[in-house]
Amino acid sequence: MLTLLEQFNQPIIVTLQETKIRFNGTFKLNGLQIFAKLISGLGGCLLAAIQTDFSPLLISIGEEETDVLVTQIENCSTENQSH
Repeated sequence: MLTLLEQFNQPIIVTLQETKIRFNGTFKLNGLQIFAKLISGLGGCLLAAIQTDFSPLLISIGEEETDVLVTQIENCSTENQSH
């Protein structure tokens, strides 16, 4: 995943639906806040990687039977980008 994110020269937001990863929660990676939710019964996860400059927040990962990942950012203006 890191190689994929580096390919896009640090985008503001990257979202993925993956079928092999088994991870719930959040972590930071090279200026990105990572949010993830396991997909119910199918394996894999939903994932959002958001630049920390935009103060991302995890709002909801839905109920057990709902596969949704809701995040919020403070400001998506290109003026806030550090590059």
